[in-house]
Order: sequence, then structure tokens, then C-alpha cells
Amino acid sequence: MTDQAGTGGDVPVLSVRDLEVVFPTPDDDVQAVRGVSWDIYEGEVLAIAGESGSGKSVSVMAAMGLLPATARVSGSISYRGRDVLAMTDKELEQLRGSAISMVFQDPMTSLNPVMTVGAQIAEGVRIHQRTKTAIARSKSVELLHLVGIPNAPQRVDSYPHELSGGMRQRAMIAMAIANDPDLLIADEPTTALDVTIQAQVLDVLERAREAAGSALVVITHDLGVVARTAHRLLVMYAGRAAETGMAEEVFERPGHPYTAGLLGAIPRLDAPKGTRLMPIDGSPPSMLAPPPGCAFAPRCPRATEICSQETPTLRPIGNQQAACHHAEDQYNSKANNTNNKTKEDRDDQR
Repeated sequence: MTDQAGTGGDVPVLSVRDLEVVFPTPDDDVQAVRGVSWDIYEGEVLAIAGESGSGKSVSVMAAMGLLPATARVSGSISYRGRDVLAMTDKELEQLRGSAISMVFQDPMTSLNPVMTVGAQIAEGVRIHQRTKTAIARSKSVELLHLVGIPNAPQRVDSYPHELSGGMRQRAMIAMAIANDPDLLIADEPTTALDVTIQAQVLDVLERAREAAGSALVVITHDLGVVARTAHRLLVMYAGRAAETGMAEEVFERPGHPYTAGLLGAIPRLDAPKGTRLMPIDGSPPSMLAPPPGCAFAPRCPRATEICSQETPTLRPIGNQQAACHHAEDQYNSKANNTNNKTKEDRDDQR
């Protein structure tokens, strides 16, 4: 797959091509990621979305060299032309935290409980910028203030358990942007937070991205987060790319039934009163033995015989790409529904 350039130019900050990740288990090999490709450009926000187990987090963990040694990784991952998979442990340590940083899913388990949040932020600053302790502490206070933690000069000496969930997530964001990374990765940044705090954290993440001048990859199962933050969207299912394109266009006219199903399963403020949500029937397949053909076929309302026989590849549909044998039907049906709704709205206005 070849994605369109983002807002920052034609050369990607990070380029992933034909990525395969396999985890050996006592039962058999788990094929977590199967031939996924994506790019992220300067100043761009890319969302990688899908249900749990779709492979979205594993693909970025591979890009940061954070997978266990038992994982088998193939394909190519390049950071500004440098082969990440060929880097030594020392080179990866220099890359992580300075050029590429990550906001992990659960700040309570990601933060060290016996170190103050200020000391944890300062540690990364000292390692990568070779600064004195006093300067690093001052930088920690500045970053905590930037992400909206009140009384930052006092909170810098707080331990993680003394902060609320939202404040811990803000501290994680502060730590991630401490060295002005080229690329910031946020793994489910709003999980386990209430709706009000979710919105605040997303605002903080956007401000932090702009302050650091970073590109941003957001990993999420929440399409509301995608709608709020992303320029481009990559939908993954069963370790493969199901659809990719500009987020607004994919939301308007999805070309894959899985994407349409995800959109149909979220509540809408503009939906008529009493409208029921439309969940996707069934469950994701086991990655120990993915089904032949299209992995979504057992759950797909458009599936035909070819779907269980041939694995679809990404192909252009409109301005996006979808891996579906019936992408045109899905795309055009959504277009017709949109056109009909527009006509109904016009008639109501008359």
C-alpha cells in the first residue's frame, strides 16, 4: 500500500513496509501482524484503529523495538531512511525517547511507583540532553505546566499514586515530549478515563504535539478519538490493513464493511431518537489459525463465495484504499445513503 503524503511533505518520518510479526506459543505461532504497511509524515496525525487483537499496538511496538526477543519480525521499518530492524540495542536506546516517544496505555503501570513524576521526566532529559540535574528538574516543571497540571512546582515532587488518572496520563505525555521527538505514539491514550477527562487529555496531546513539532500516531478502538484528532486513518482487522485514507473521507464513505460496522456501532448525536446501535455480529478470529480468504468474511453481511477463498488486497476505491472484494458495493451504497439523506434534508428545509 502507498499512502498519500501528509501535511509535512513527501518524505515520511517513519515508513513501515510489509510488516510481519509472529509470536511462538506452545499451541502454535500467533500471526499478530500480517503484511501491514503505513507511513507517517511530519506534522501529521495518523490513527490506527480496530478491535482488540487486530495488531495495531504490535505494529508500533515493532517500530520501536519493544517486542520480546522471541517475536519474529520481518519486512522493513525505516526512520528517516535508517533501518530500525538492523539497529543495535544501543542505537535503539538512543532512538527511543529522543526521536520517537510513546505514551503508553496505562500510566499507573508505566510510571515507576517509587520515583516522583518529576524525577522520571528529568531522567529522560538528563540521558538524552546531557544536562545537569537542576536544569532537568526545571524542564520537568515546565513540561508539567505545559500539559496542564496545576501547581507544577509542587506536583513535580509527587509520586504517581498521588495523582489522579487524568493527571498521570498528562505526566506521561510530558515525559514523552521532553526531548522534542520527531514522532509521538499514543497507545489508547483515553482508556479508563471518563468522557470529560478524555476530551481534556486529547486537547493536551494536541498541544503537546504542536509544542514539540511532532508527528503523531494514535492507536485506538474509539472512532470518536479518530474523528477528533486524525488526518489519516488506517483500519486494521485480524493483523491486516482493512482500509486506509483521509479520516474524514473514510468516515463519510467507508469502502470496507468492517469500517462501516465500526461506524454503525458508535452513538451519534444527530441520529433520530430511538435509533438502535448496530453491533458487528460474531467475534474476531483466533490468530493461531486465521480463516482462509478474508478474515472478516464470517462476520460480513456482504460476504460471498470468493471472500472465503481469496485474500483481498488493498486497492483504490474513491480517494481511499480498501481490502475487500465488494468495496465498490459498500462504497456506493454509503454514497447513495448519503445522497438520499442530503435530499431528505433539503426537502425538509423546503
